[in-house]
Amino acid sequence: MDNDHIKVDTASLRLYAKRISIVNKRLNSLNSAVNRLFWQVGLLDLRDIFTAGWILNQCTGLNETRNLLNGTAQRFELAENQVRHLMGG
Repeated sequence: MDNDHIKVDTASLRLYAKRISIVNKRLNSLNSAVNRLFWQVGLLDLRDIFTAGWILNQCTGLNETRNLLNGTAQRFELAENQVRHLMGG
């Protein structure tokens, strides 16, 4: 398959990363609320602690995904600028 050019929508990559950040903040807030609830009602058995920890671990995965999207956008923009420079533009 011939391809005259490669198109990468870096604005969309950055938008997805921003949306992931928003979701991550909401998960962190939820995790804090759940932890406060556990302390208030005395439900701090191991299963509850592991469940709350799982939510926090998902936030870490979202951070990694956000960083990957932003890094990918940055690398493509840099490559595009280098090609433009080489072409005299």
